[in-house]
Amino acid sequence: MTGRPAAHIQARIWKGDKKLLTTECFIKGFTSNEQDGQFKQIRARDPKGCEMLYPDFAPLKESKIDELAAKWDIVLGYTPEA
Repeated sequence: MTGRPAAHIQARIWKGDKKLLTTECFIKGFTSNEQDGQFKQIRARDPKGCEMLYPDFAPLKESKIDELAAKWDIVLGYTPEA
């Protein structure tokens, strides 16, 4: 097998020609998540925060080809705990 085993979506944030951030989300319940090196590293750093990697995918009501949609917030910066 080549490439990454887990189904995932990546997003990259650029400012001009400088890459500021690369992040990704995973498909909840996909069996290959546990075999993906990036997924395992993220989970090891923050097991509870790892849930943020799974946006809820839901069917689009008007779709004729079974499309799914999810809200995936990408937050830049740091919000300290109160």
